[in-house]
Amino acid sequence: MRPKAAITGVGIVSALGDNPRDLHQALCRGECAGVPITSVNDRDLPSPGIAAPVKDFSPSHYLGDRNFRPLDRAGQLTVCAAHLALESGEWTSELREKTELDLIVGTTFCGAHTITQFDRDTQISGPKFAKPLSFANTVINAAAGHTAIWHNLRGANTTVVAGKVSGLRALKHAQIQIGLGTSNVALVGGVEEFCFETYR
Repeated sequence: MRPKAAITGVGIVSALGDNPRDLHQALCRGECAGVPITSVNDRDLPSPGIAAPVKDFSPSHYLGDRNFRPLDRAGQLTVCAAHLALESGEWTSELREKTELDLIVGTTFCGAHTITQFDRDTQISGPKFAKPLSFANTVINAAAGHTAIWHNLRGANTTVVAGKVSGLRALKHAQIQIGLGTSNVALVGGVEEFCFETYR
């Protein structure tokens, strides 16, 4: 009989808050986080849209005064949500040191703004003006890589890209790996940043 997977901790950074109980209650009340959006990344939109951005987000609120420069917004969101999930599941740094904890992140356009901004800068200013720190975030698995380094996750590192169901596919991937016995424990989630490029 294959082992079953169990969820032992939850971490959320969302437009409706970062507490699972409060988020659940807000959804049960039918609350909507969608607001009219007219500009993104200081660029006016051709037509107003509705989105649910995470407002007033600051990684230092979750992780203290650290160097967040290597992380773009998607990376910051992932690292902070991972911190909350690990804390919720009581995965201390000492326990992570002794355990191969896998990381599976679902996304569709992870780091789209960073990627296009990097390309735009090199096209306009030339390759020698490209920012090395920005280049590190121009791959789709940057958020997962940064999160593994940040939290000392030494197991398999996987990024799943499956459109709107990327987060669910990441959960399914973890369930399959645990069922096959190739993984014992995994930190699983999804991330998406709201930016001009993803809106367009």
